[in-house]
Amino acid sequence: MIEKVRDSIYRIKFKGEEFKFEEKGIMDSKHMWIIGSDEPAKEIHVEFMKSKDMTEDEYYSKLFDALKKVMQKRELSNVFGKNVLTMVFFINKRIKIHFYITNIRAELKANWDNDEDTDMKVAETVSYMDGKDIWNELDRLFLKLSENYNEIWVCSDFDEDT
Repeated sequence: MIEKVRDSIYRIKFKGEEFKFEEKGIMDSKHMWIIGSDEPAKEIHVEFMKSKDMTEDEYYSKLFDALKKVMQKRELSNVFGKNVLTMVFFINKRIKIHFYITNIRAELKANWDNDEDTDMKVAETVSYMDGKDIWNELDRLFLKLSENYNEIWVCSDFDEDT
C-alpha cells in the first residue's frame, strides 16, 4: 500500500516493513509506450530512504517483494496517474533500476552525468521471482557483465552454466 507521508514523501507498507521514498519526478518512458498509440508510458523517479538497520541484501530483497505487490495491485498507477507504469531508482551511484510489472532492468553506468550511453551495461530479469532471488539474479548478471564480455546487455536465462 502506498501512502503519502508529506509533500513528496511516500511510504510503501508490506508485510510489516515500511519503505519510504521521495518522488523526484514523473517523466516519459524511453522503454514503454501505451498500446495502440504513439504516447510513451510514464515512469516515476524516486529516491528510497534505506533503513540503516538492514543490510543491502535484506533491504532490496524485501523492497523488490513490496514493489511487486504494488505493481500487481496497480497502486503505482492509481496514486501517480494511469500511465505511470514504471518505478525508477538508484541502488547506488552507478546502478539505476527500472522496475516494471513483468521485469526489472538494471543499468550500470560509470558516470550518469555523461549523456552518452556508450559506457552503459544492462542486465534484465523477470519480476515474478521472490525478491531475494531477484536481488541474487541481478548480482549474478552484473558479475557476468564484469567478466570482460563484449556484450553489453545480458538477459536472465536462469541457467547457471551459461
